[in-house]
Amino acid sequence: FATYPRPLAKVRGLNMLEYWYMLAKPTKLSKAKLRTKADRLASQFYRTKTPYCELQGLDSISCGGNIQWCHVYSRSHLHIRYESFNNLILCQGHHRFYTTNPIEWVRTLEKHYPERLALAEQNRYKTHDKIDYDYWIDLFTVQSN
Repeated sequence: FATYPRPLAKVRGLNMLEYWYMLAKPTKLSKAKLRTKADRLASQFYRTKTPYCELQGLDSISCGGNIQWCHVYSRSHLHIRYESFNNLILCQGHHRFYTTNPIEWVRTLEKHYPERLALAEQNRYKTHDKIDYDYWIDLFTVQSN
């Protein structure tokens, strides 16, 4: 059974659990938690930068719902997931419609955002050894402030 140096904990006004956490080494976040944090920060960053649906009035789909962070190419392409050319801000109505109608999605991108589509196509197969989530977290944190 472990014993704790009670006098030091009492001097600092901590209970034993707080004292134990203070002594514990900080743990490194898992890759999944880093990705989740980077996703949350990227979504906040891009939605703050563009607080409206980028397809509003450009097609026959009615805008509706909250704005969402969307991708030209799927989020599964991790190496371009956070790149600005692979991101669009859409309302919930547009996002849902184009998610279920990929051919219409490509046609709309070709018509209204050909430069983003071209950049995404050029970079979609370039792979990197690792995705540096800390880099993206730092970038979105700094640029948000």
